[in-house]
Amino acid sequence: TDTDVTTRKNAERARRDAEERWKFALEGAGDGVWDWSIPTGRVFYSRRWSEMLGYAEDEIEPSLRAWDSRIHPDDRPAVFERLQAHLAGETPVYESEHRVRRRDGTWCWVRSRGKVVSRDAAGEATRMIGTHADLTARREAEAALREAEARWQFALDSAGQGVWDWNIATGQVYRSPRHLEALGYAPGELADTHEAWIELLHPDDAPDTVASLYRHLSGAAPEHAVQYRLRHRDGHWVWCEARARVVQRDPDGRPLRLIGVIRDVSAERA
Repeated sequence: TDTDVTTRKNAERARRDAEERWKFALEGAGDGVWDWSIPTGRVFYSRRWSEMLGYAEDEIEPSLRAWDSRIHPDDRPAVFERLQAHLAGETPVYESEHRVRRRDGTWCWVRSRGKVVSRDAAGEATRMIGTHADLTARREAEAALREAEARWQFALDSAGQGVWDWNIATGQVYRSPRHLEALGYAPGELADTHEAWIELLHPDDAPDTVASLYRHLSGAAPEHAVQYRLRHRDGHWVWCEARARVVQRDPDGRPLRLIGVIRDVSAERA
């Protein structure tokens, strides 16, 4: 009937309007949008998705091949493993961070997220929608930070100082090879915890040393600087000079990360 036709048309128009709104919202947040009709292999790529790779909106072929052919060869197996797992219903969403080739031949890092939104009567996926977010700047910043920290650590190790880095939120402590070597340990032999350091402290030095540390953590002292003895792996005591500062606090001022250096001053104390 005319009423049924009108109802269907109104429902279809409402569906299209809703899709336009969510696509617009995602684009406004800086994400590219993709919409894959799995039976036909046809894929809609939004303007932002195309721009991320250096293309105009109408320059990307609306097919799965247009995406597949641009994935970095080293990343492709893991990407498709995650995609197939989601299509099979083994994971609630598809998510992957991988490299995609830009128009100029360079590689950009993207975070791709998607979800099957319809299946047929047999349970086979028929439509999947998702987003692409450009992670290149974040990845480059992380790489630059790793390089800077590696140079900093190399310089300190070369000067005979060990490095330690305490993630207070997780309790994990990184100790550089030079730091461990001064105590007779190989990497991996000493637990990467704050408690492991406490256990190595000489009983006579522990109260003042811990008090100095917590004065700095509370903000009452500008840095933690103290000399104390640590037990060597073979049982003898090593005099150490340590200096450390909080490098990250949360909005309420609670310490999150402490970085320090330590050197063997046993010869000076002899």
